[in-house]
Amino acid sequence: RIFQKLQKFKESTKKSDTIDSKVIVARAYSLKVERSNHGSVALIYYENPATGDVEFIFEEKPHDYIPESERGKLGLVGGALDIINGKLEDSHEALMRELDEEIEDPIARKILKRKLERENDYDLIIDYLEGEAYHTYVYKIKLDSPLEFAIISSSRSADNSGPLRKVNAEDFAGKRVTRDSFIFTQGDFMIGYMAGNYGVKAEKPVQDHEHHRLIPPVHDFALQPAKPQPLYRPNIYHF
Repeated sequence: RIFQKLQKFKESTKKSDTIDSKVIVARAYSLKVERSNHGSVALIYYENPATGDVEFIFEEKPHDYIPESERGKLGLVGGALDIINGKLEDSHEALMRELDEEIEDPIARKILKRKLERENDYDLIIDYLEGEAYHTYVYKIKLDSPLEFAIISSSRSADNSGPLRKVNAEDFAGKRVTRDSFIFTQGDFMIGYMAGNYGVKAEKPVQDHEHHRLIPPVHDFALQPAKPQPLYRPNIYHF
């Protein structure tokens, strides 16, 4: 019945949500656009209020993903922040752009962007590689119904992105999905997130790896120059 509702919902929606033309023009005429090593991603999930069950939507990285070692792994939906005319892109605006680029279904894209418009809080993953710190901003997008979850999870990916995959808490608890199922240190983030929010302790927290490490948290907003700094204190994960 969910998919019957989905079809009716799509048929009743005549207006298509498209990428903002002003953004396209502005980026097309930018003097210089470079890709940074910082990222902005969405943790997309639905919690069943009756059962407490939780399901997530991740992207499976495609066969041509760089680096090759991460191909076929799961990742939070999103991508890298751009450097436009020497200025680092705002993380919230970057994720809006990534949703435009990666989600092909206009209905799914509209649902995600409308929820993201109301979401200003984020968690911060800090990776350390060769002495450099790389920040990934994680925005949580909570879906309100099984219908919304079905719309998003059944959406095709665009812009050479990988397919969307559904994962639930049992997959973590049963170790069908592990830390190594995810790209880079996103697996460390998800293992900690599942333990802290749902009591799912499938694996021990990471202690020390070749390319990332745990250190006492600090609060650093230096990479967010495009909008006023938030008044809240985000959860910060150092790897």
